[in-house]
Amino acid sequence: MGIGYYLQFPFAQHALEAAFLVAISCGLIGPFVITRTMSFAVHGTSELAFTGAVAGLLVADNPLVGALVGALVVAALIGILGQRAVTRLIDERRRQAGSPVVFVTHEVNPVLPYVDRILYLVRGRWAIGTPAEILTSERLSALYGIEVDVVKVRDRYLVVSAEDELPTEPGAHAHHDHAH
Repeated sequence: MGIGYYLQFPFAQHALEAAFLVAISCGLIGPFVITRTMSFAVHGTSELAFTGAVAGLLVADNPLVGALVGALVVAALIGILGQRAVTRLIDERRRQAGSPVVFVTHEVNPVLPYVDRILYLVRGRWAIGTPAEILTSERLSALYGIEVDVVKVRDRYLVVSAEDELPTEPGAHAHHDHAH
């Protein structure tokens, strides 16, 4: 019996399709995994996805959902725990090459040890300067167009507003339920 015999069965067709998709995905993602030195993380993710598949099969009779949940949990943990390591690696390469690096982020705290200037963008408004110059209540209040408090706790900045909503247009004010 040759391969043609087995390809008449749906499970073999599905297995071949899955193998093709895995091969393409690994070929595309592999170089990034190696350059970021994250091969152990990828190995661990795949093992925990299989563990999730078994749990999904036992609990809900659905191994796919279990595998997806297992992989997503591990990916989230790697993202949270690996953010600082990736930032340090980028800074190390920047120093070696003597070149500038631009971080685009919604969370500035993890990159603060590695930056000397910030370009802060808010709906068409911007400010540029050192973190100490930009991350102030006065500066961010002017950018957001509402009262903002910036509190520094253990080298981390917390930005807090008493407003429930942010204004949607530059220069606009947040919606209030009372007349002005």
